[in-house]
Amino acid sequence: MDEYKNIGGDFSTNIHKFYNYPFQCLWVLFSGKEIINRKRLFVPNSYTHLVMAFLYLFIGGLGVAAFTANNNVALLLISLLFVVAGSRYMMTTNIHMMSHGVFFKNRKLDFVLGEFLTTVFFVQSCQFYRVDHLRHHGKHFGSLQDGDAQKVIDLGFDPGKSKAQLWSHLLLLCISPLYHYQSLKSRFLDNFFHCTNMRKMMSILWVLILCLVAVNAGGWLVFWIYIVPVLLLCQVAALIQLICEHIWISTTLSSKQCHIQLTNGRYCGTPFPEAGSSVWLYACDCFLWVLRNLLIELPIRIAVFQGTVPSHDWHHRFCGSKQWADSAMQREIHIHKQITETGKSSYTEIWGSIEIIDNVFSHISQSDTYAEKLCEVG
Repeated sequence: MDEYKNIGGDFSTNIHKFYNYPFQCLWVLFSGKEIINRKRLFVPNSYTHLVMAFLYLFIGGLGVAAFTANNNVALLLISLLFVVAGSRYMMTTNIHMMSHGVFFKNRKLDFVLGEFLTTVFFVQSCQFYRVDHLRHHGKHFGSLQDGDAQKVIDLGFDPGKSKAQLWSHLLLLCISPLYHYQSLKSRFLDNFFHCTNMRKMMSILWVLILCLVAVNAGGWLVFWIYIVPVLLLCQVAALIQLICEHIWISTTLSSKQCHIQLTNGRYCGTPFPEAGSSVWLYACDCFLWVLRNLLIELPIRIAVFQGTVPSHDWHHRFCGSKQWADSAMQREIHIHKQITETGKSSYTEIWGSIEIIDNVFSHISQSDTYAEKLCEVG
């Protein structure tokens, strides 16, 4: 990381918070941010991400099955976390890149597997998601013609609210029966009505398979391994991911600048506290550091910011790149190239899951109302 030092300008946000800690591999996995020139055992590819998603699901499924036998609540909670992680990993990384047509070398295979997986996880079909998502990457990114930005506004995260109000609204939405009902309703319509006849048949077949499993293996198994984590808890993870995926503000920036200025790296973890004059305060800080990173940062990294999500800002600059699976390292390489050539980097990043969301809410609370919304009011 010495290449980031002694260069004019402020590049502190591009220095890995744990780069001088031992066991770099673990800190990279924990945070989601790579360390340039780090010796790696292998370079991740599409199959790496597919295997990781299935591994999360497999471990979580085994844990749920074990819970149904011994009713260990702690085991259930950890297992649910892993099932959510595997489901979201499949959606945010694998299905996402299949919709871009760069997961495999064969676009037809991307589409077929994408349709299968979106059916299993009961989300919008890969075919229609691709249309919406590529529009998100286009010239209307960040405006209300961007479906994601419109969804954020529809959910109630719009200018005019204080940061405290936005935080309260997010927490209430996570446990709101109305929010979960509306999300499930949308997913139901996407799979049984707003889709092709082939997709409708696939959805019906999948429901029949779940019913068959419930009859033969037990309804509680399907409840804990699918209904709770995939249909309910995944909606909370999806909400958190959507809210902080970009800086959702009205802007007159050009499309290219929007993709740079309204995106940032999102990394989990906070650096170890520095020693102060009081031993007791330092010990307290260390204890709180352990609690936060184990109980907040690690679960959020597993369930929300998994796979390529932390380096999503690089993806917005190189959305068609075949190196997407190694985006974490490619991001650092591009940063190093920018600093070497111009003396500064155009990338920004936020560390800590709380700070990531808080940063978005700070921008929203200080932003002007979208021009499109003003026209509607007028």
